[in-house]
Amino acid sequence: MKKLFTVVLSIMLFAVTVLPMEAENFDSSTQAIPGDYSFEYNEYQMLVDEYNNSLQQAMSHRLQKPDGKELEDLKRTIDKYPDYIYSLQKYSDIELEQFNYSKDQIYAIRHYDGSSKMTAAASATVFGNVFTPTRVYNSSTDKTTVRFSITVYWSGLPFIKATDTMSAALIGTNPFFESSSSCRVNYPDSTHVYSSMKDTVIGAGVSYNIVTTTDYSTIFSSASLTYKATAQGNVTVYGYGAAYAHRTITGSVGFGLSIGKSGSIGISFTPNNNFVRMWHKEYSEGTK
Repeated sequence: MKKLFTVVLSIMLFAVTVLPMEAENFDSSTQAIPGDYSFEYNEYQMLVDEYNNSLQQAMSHRLQKPDGKELEDLKRTIDKYPDYIYSLQKYSDIELEQFNYSKDQIYAIRHYDGSSKMTAAASATVFGNVFTPTRVYNSSTDKTTVRFSITVYWSGLPFIKATDTMSAALIGTNPFFESSSSCRVNYPDSTHVYSSMKDTVIGAGVSYNIVTTTDYSTIFSSASLTYKATAQGNVTVYGYGAAYAHRTITGSVGFGLSIGKSGSIGISFTPNNNFVRMWHKEYSEGTK
């Protein structure tokens, strides 16, 4: 739940039309492999949506407007976004392609006119996949192990260059009392396997903070998170889910998501302050 404040602001809502940007336009050598659930979210659209939703939520409940500083920070970032797109025009097409920009995005950058429509078309976009879990029951140990993974890929350089958060969770009718995870991020010149910068929720899931850029002119080519958990007994019904959160301002610290439980196999991913949950998906699985 967003914090509330007492200062009354009068700020217009933003409306943005996003040009369609198809995943197949991207270089298959760097694009995440298509999974069982695929997602995409535009960074500029994310900021505008968060701004509008914060105001609309308060108005619909007849509450005072959300945190004044947070709202001002969002508006300031949105207002600066056109200058950021203009700054990309100094790069050649080859350089922009090295930053994972698609041909459609490069066209929008070259023909940029400062409008909201063209800002969204030129903005960096995050893509990714969630893969169906594999389930193994060992009758000799009477234990069930479930494993699944997610992948993430940025098309273009996000305006907000900081650490984002990837999360995965798994809950069964019997508690998953043992778990392990790994997070691998591939950069243009290196690969980093994260063993720290993680937050584990016992019996639920794990979150990793990942560095989106190694400097201010590169972006990771792909990131993957694998989560495995074991429960006592033959668990045939379980819930699993994954989420990705992006910072709304630079300089903030902490993890972007909090993992929670709801009911016997329900999962929730709640964005923390100064983060937006760019996507999330929860599933229920059961063998026939």
